[in-house]
Amino acid sequence: MSGRDKLLPEHRGTKVDDHLLPAHESKDSAAAGKKAKGKGWEPNDEQDDELEFELPPPATVSRRKGLLFVVITAVVVVLLFIVGFVPRWRQRRVIDEEARRTSQAAPRVELVSPKEMAQDRPLQLPGITEALEDTVVYPRVSGYVRRWLVDIGDLVKEGQQLAEIDTPELDAQLEQARADLVQAEANVLRAETSSTLSSTEQKRYETLTPAGVTSGQELAQRRTQARVDDANVKVAKATVASMQANVNRLVRTKAFARPVAPFSGTVTARTI
Repeated sequence: MSGRDKLLPEHRGTKVDDHLLPAHESKDSAAAGKKAKGKGWEPNDEQDDELEFELPPPATVSRRKGLLFVVITAVVVVLLFIVGFVPRWRQRRVIDEEARRTSQAAPRVELVSPKEMAQDRPLQLPGITEALEDTVVYPRVSGYVRRWLVDIGDLVKEGQQLAEIDTPELDAQLEQARADLVQAEANVLRAETSSTLSSTEQKRYETLTPAGVTSGQELAQRRTQARVDDANVKVAKATVASMQANVNRLVRTKAFARPVAPFSGTVTARTI
């Protein structure tokens, strides 16, 4: 039998303290009270008589205790933030300051003096040797190679002739240009003679016309002929200048028949 069955009938309706009941019965009573309260049950006198003890009042939390709990929680969160963030922030500032000082400081360079060391065997390393300057020399004229003055592997100096080229077509063009120049110069001499003669006749007719020996028409013709002869002199001189320019061009082209080294170096290839 349980402790409740051991109570005498005369004790019904009498308040029984929790500490007078056994521990397991007190816990069972409390659980039954909570269960009944959850279902909307409210205690009354008859039920208290059946349970033979009064249920404890429900636990309540005062407003002051709730506010105190919120304040304590906020203080704990702030302390955790300070403990976790502030040391990292300070460490970050120290690192940034150190990086700034390092970037602004002059670089540190360590110098090592080379020393000659004894070596029984020569050091052989693979590599490719390339020239600092290289170029291809073109003759720029059509012709035939008469002779080579240097060959592959020869050392040459700047301006040294490399080969000699025969240019028969260019030579013929140069001779024709020179002949045309001589002809143009002769034309200039003839035009100047005609111009002198026309000027003399013009002066003579200008003297005879006022005396009535020659007509005014003949004087006008002599003046016109004098101007034409002066223009022919200018044309002949311009032709001479053109022929001279052509001769100079062919002479400069002929110079390319003697290719020379543009700078000092070594001949590495030959294609003609």
